[in-house]
Amino acid sequence: MIREAKNMGNFSRIQNFIAGVQTKSGKDLENYVAMFKDDEQVKDFLRFTYDKLTYVYGIKPQGKGIFIDTNIDTDWIILVRLVEELNVARTNDTFTKNKVLTGDREFGVVLWSILNRKIPMATLGATVINKAIPGLIKEFKIAKAKDLDWDKIVEGDKYYAERKYDGNNIYIINGECYTREGHRVYLPIVEEALKDIPGTIVTECCVGPGKLGERTVTQGMMTKGRKKTISRDEQSQLKFYVIDYLIQGDWDRKECTVGYDERLSYFWSELGYSAQLKEVLRVELDSKDDMKGFLVRELGLGFEGIVIKPIDHYYEYKRSWNWMRHKEAKTADVYVYSFEYGKGKNEGIMGSLLCSCSINGQAITVKVGQGFKEHQRSIRYVEDHYLNKIIEITYNDITPDGSLTIPLFIAERPDKENSNNA
Repeated sequence: MIREAKNMGNFSRIQNFIAGVQTKSGKDLENYVAMFKDDEQVKDFLRFTYDKLTYVYGIKPQGKGIFIDTNIDTDWIILVRLVEELNVARTNDTFTKNKVLTGDREFGVVLWSILNRKIPMATLGATVINKAIPGLIKEFKIAKAKDLDWDKIVEGDKYYAERKYDGNNIYIINGECYTREGHRVYLPIVEEALKDIPGTIVTECCVGPGKLGERTVTQGMMTKGRKKTISRDEQSQLKFYVIDYLIQGDWDRKECTVGYDERLSYFWSELGYSAQLKEVLRVELDSKDDMKGFLVRELGLGFEGIVIKPIDHYYEYKRSWNWMRHKEAKTADVYVYSFEYGKGKNEGIMGSLLCSCSINGQAITVKVGQGFKEHQRSIRYVEDHYLNKIIEITYNDITPDGSLTIPLFIAERPDKENSNNA
């Protein structure tokens, strides 16, 4: 809520707070933030910047905005009202964008931080803030998988090997749908069907059987769901493969009191009666050879890979070895023929390399925008190291339109003169 009754003064002290954050790290940073635990203005700034569940913005400012002008005499309440307006609008329309960019020069680093969801040249994040000021930033804590390490598998112990579908993680909490980042997805037909199921259902949402290359269709529907524009027909195409289930008390307290096999058995025997919900393909195995055989089979069928879990593990609200995933990642040497400038945090530097190659006789063109360090995105570096040269990337699959899924930069290949055409 905007504090109408209280004039919060100009925001030069927010800029000074930012300057302090930029000079500290580790425990010193945590202690510095804790000094402002009673400063409502600083706490509002931190919420606007780091609470991504409450505040969602549709646009980002131009330029880096890392200057600090402590002579600005604008009232903080003006910026608060603008941020609240942007949060409600969640828009990228020309009028709102021009309104923000007009104020960008005036608000400088403060507005840049809010809209880019971070303070520039700083290591501050939600975890550190909540250590310094407990509970200030809402966090959506969930289990996440680690990459499969076969040395972590104990021969003879029982595991579930599960099919890894190419979809989007959706958490269905008391009938409401959320992304793995905690953003609300509005799927009224689906939610009506699931409204009477208590607790939290962890799912992989897919369109079709969930094979590689189908994720982009699902993601498009999830984007429409967030914007409340998804049609009834599109919602009817969604399938939710149940990965896990947590009783509401465990989800609320961020604990787990029931083993995996028992959680699933209870869910399917007592709750899983909706046609929208599907069982994940899983097999019980106790040897690495059998798990590797299952992996080869799943990849051959066109799925993304497998996930291996101890049969009676407890759900952890973090990345852990309880979930180990193996995704098929192929490599390719591609020719860089051009590049695109980035947007947002990559404004003015390289956003993606435009590449081409041939795989199994098929012509491929692909944008590669992930896997680069910051200095590797400078235009000078791109021109000197990438343009008209060969780089190595990983990818998961070839799309129907002749591109690659999940392309990731691995290394420069000055030792090669030809792409996969050779």
